[in-house]
Amino acid sequence: MISFLMVLYVITCILLIVVILLQPTEGGGLSEAFGGGQVQTILGTKTTTFLIKTTVVLATIFLAICLILAVFSSKKERSLIEADMSTETEKTAPVPVPESAPQ
Repeated sequence: MISFLMVLYVITCILLIVVILLQPTEGGGLSEAFGGGQVQTILGTKTTTFLIKTTVVLATIFLAICLILAVFSSKKERSLIEADMSTETEKTAPVPVPESAPQ
């Protein structure tokens, strides 16, 4: 379940980045790479409205997945980093040195 959510999270992030960069801005953004103002001509006059609605939907999905992953991670007993650190300290525990015979 968590793996599926992580894959969905990455896909949502990539789509959100692309949709945001395609929106026309004062500087042109990525839409300028596709011909500047011709993006609206090619895709239609309602392109800006569609991109804004898509951004809202993707941002909502992004936030929901973030919250779900946070809930799942809080229900774990301990994090993977803590588990790795505890096994390392067990492996590198000092070995007691036997006392040498008095001379």
